Amino acid sequence: MFTDYASLRGGANGCTLYILLDQRVEAAGNTPAWLGDFTRSAGTAQTSNDVTFSVYAKNLAAGEQITLGSNNMNGNCICYTVMLQPSAAAVTETTTLTATTSTTTTTTLTETTLPPAAVVYGDADCSGDVNVLDAVLMARITVDDPEAEIDDRGKKNGDINGDGAVTAADLTKLLSYLANRISYEDLKP
Repeated sequence: MFTDYASLRGGANGCTLYILLDQRVEAAGNTPAWLGDFTRSAGTAQTSNDVTFSVYAKNLAAGEQITLGSNNMNGNCICYTVMLQPSAAAVTETTTLTATTSTTTTTTLTETTLPPAAVVYGDADCSGDVNVLDAVLMARITVDDPEAEIDDRGKKNGDINGDGAVTAADLTKLLSYLANRISYEDLKP
């Protein structure tokens, strides 16, 4: 009998939920229905014993709840891995404009933007989010995968320790951040 495993709720600013699903589950035609509203990325992850995982992602709004269930398999696979990446807090600016004519009109404009940053440490794929897909890309770069593509901005974002290259040390620090072992401020060089 398959059952629900866990319920998760988006934090105050929301979050992105990543599921790494053993590709043997997909090959068996057993992709769980609860993954139906997730987006399957082109990225993959692989263990040292050659198990390959597909990466699924879903943005959770603040307070939104999701229940994770079974992988629909009875053996011969790894269940799945769950990672959460908190969303960056947005900055809200309010501007009041007053125009004076024969009557006074006040217009209030509110704009919400993410804080600007020249370098987003850890965002190797330049997606605007620091997440597991960046870790996958950085891992591929560190092992000289000829098919891994990273542009100059991605290299700068991925060079977390500031030594001029994307290395295993950068990847290790990024993984510590993604596991919530260090803050984003501690991720920076």
